[in-house]
Amino acid sequence: MATAETYAWWIFEKAFFVWELNRTISLPLEDFFDFERTVRNIYHAEIHNFIGGTMLYWWSASNAPEMVLHHSFLDKLWLQWQKKGEEYKNVYFPSLRLKLPRSNYHGLEWLDSNNMPGQVKVLYQD
Repeated sequence: MATAETYAWWIFEKAFFVWELNRTISLPLEDFFDFERTVRNIYHAEIHNFIGGTMLYWWSASNAPEMVLHHSFLDKLWLQWQKKGEEYKNVYFPSLRLKLPRSNYHGLEWLDSNNMPGQVKVLYQD
């Protein structure tokens, strides 16, 4: 059974996470690399590490059912960044021209959630 102290700690952690998330999303365009590093290192890697098990290793994470939810959350963060303005959509390493591994696509083709290959659009409800 949870104690008042445990509950208070949970509230604090949740409030801090929301505060940090809002701080990350509100970073200005010139701080894109801070945004990208925070999403990659904290919201992506740390969550994989925290969940552990199958999610811990790159070769097995795609088999974990929670991976879909986790990566959907990351995609939603990216879309929130893009919604801040047209210049936010194209800031992501515009000179990167490599094809994705085992694919005929370039990474840049998948960056605009409203205009992906195959006329795919991703919409999220807030």
